[in-house]
Amino acid sequence: MLMNAPKFLLVAILLIAGVLHTNAQQAGRAPQVARAPVACAELTGLTFEGNTSITSATLVTDGTLVISPTVTATNLPPFCRVQGLSKPSSDSSIFFEVWLPQQDR
Repeated sequence: MLMNAPKFLLVAILLIAGVLHTNAQQAGRAPQVARAPVACAELTGLTFEGNTSITSATLVTDGTLVISPTVTATNLPPFCRVQGLSKPSSDSSIFFEVWLPQQDR
């Protein structure tokens, strides 16, 4: 698992850089109106600027997630596992994954 740490760090840095870049681009735009919360499953199929889409959104509630054939995460709180794809240019395919915490109900 530790051998993959540099990969995870690189992905985190790239995601942060993308958010900062997007925020800088939107600085001159009108603010967006706040929206009501959306159920996890309703995120699938959403599309965004930059040819970005959510390909999967799954609610994980049992505390365990098999990440790969050799890695299983346990003792996890409930979360929405969101996976997506961004194709900002014809020669790129950027796959991403975000785990969104679920509110206590």
